[in-house]
Amino acid sequence: MPFLILRYALPASVCLLLAGCGGSGGNTGGGGGGGGTNPTMVTVNFSGAAPIAIATQIGSGTFAAATESSNVVTFSVPNGTLNYAIAWVCFQSQSGSAYTQTQQYVIEATTSDATSYNAGCSQAGPAGTTGTLTMSVDASAFNATSEIPDYLLIEAQDGVDFASTEPDGLVASNISLTAPAGSDRVDIMVYAFSLPGSFVSQYIVAAKSFTGVAVPGALNGGSNVVFSSADATIQEPITYNNAPSGFSPASALVLVTPAGEQYSYLANLEATTAYSALPASIAQSGDQYFLSASTSNVVTSGQSSIVESVSESRNFAGAGPVTVTFPAPWSYSGPTPAALPTLDIDYSGFAGQPNVADEAAIEWSPPSDANTQYFYQLTSTSNYQDGSATVKFPDLSTLTGFIPDPVSGATVNWTAEVLQSTVGPWQPESNNVTGFSVGDNGTYKVP
Repeated sequence: MPFLILRYALPASVCLLLAGCGGSGGNTGGGGGGGGTNPTMVTVNFSGAAPIAIATQIGSGTFAAATESSNVVTFSVPNGTLNYAIAWVCFQSQSGSAYTQTQQYVIEATTSDATSYNAGCSQAGPAGTTGTLTMSVDASAFNATSEIPDYLLIEAQDGVDFASTEPDGLVASNISLTAPAGSDRVDIMVYAFSLPGSFVSQYIVAAKSFTGVAVPGALNGGSNVVFSSADATIQEPITYNNAPSGFSPASALVLVTPAGEQYSYLANLEATTAYSALPASIAQSGDQYFLSASTSNVVTSGQSSIVESVSESRNFAGAGPVTVTFPAPWSYSGPTPAALPTLDIDYSGFAGQPNVADEAAIEWSPPSDANTQYFYQLTSTSNYQDGSATVKFPDLSTLTGFIPDPVSGATVNWTAEVLQSTVGPWQPESNNVTGFSVGDNGTYKVP
């Protein structure tokens, strides 16, 4: 079975600026506010499943519960008030497992920032009528790789609905997939594993695509789908510049969204000198790629290990060579342990650049329940921070549907980052969007 399957709904899952947290305490003042006496309207569009809880904050007020309508939340910021915040909660479980994760997100911004955001929870399965799609696949032409045994990933999509299956082996007969009914696009990918250093990575080695597939029905008219050398992916080079001295060898996560599709899939988990691009037989002008390159260094701070990292991320249309230039690194020894920590995010490497945001995230499980996990991620724009380096997680635990704070004895994984991009946090993605981040992460125990 596959070691790791990654399915991504864009833009929420590959958003260049994902998280951050609160800063300047809800300053209010003149300016912004939409001009005149008109309020500023803020809209959040949620993709995938609807959040299980939503709340908003205006100025220095308290967070108040909000509701979505057709996966959209709209609220107003009165004229003369600058700051606002939006918080939401997502829930996901792992099929066949007791494991669950509840995810909590907060965006803190001002009326000088964006007033429309694209967010979301894990995508839901097919929302409409489904049917059975049958097929047989022979990808044995790629069995001769020198990697760990390969596997197939088969996905069908109709509009924004999709379904997938992962048959064992590269030769699979009598495959049955419950897919969206209608005319689907069906992608079949062949993945391989590699062992770069101590990591197990995976990457796509071949792909085929079929359009206008009738569901229910049989793929390829019922004939066996046979892979050949013409279906092999193309290796495009990656060049890394300005990698900090002493850091690990740079590598990149690469996703690809085929033309006309709403969701992306993994091209490379740990691309080093090159990444896998769609084969010429199915490549189209509308294909989009997302590449996030990073390098890191482990340092010791007291009794803890801190991981310093730098990264560059970009969206681009069509495959081709990529050159990555890393920002200067940032060293941070970490926050004072607390249920909701305060972080000192002080980095000047992006001074004068647009769309800068501070990011903070914590992740933990209750000491007595390893199957239950909580994740709290926050984004605070530089306008909201207003020159302050202090970042603190708002306490939302008293609001219905929001997650509890970590309890005493809980082990907390923390992350602190500074991000800069050609677009602001949680904005719609487009081609030629580039983002940079510097960060540190570590672990502490709640007193």
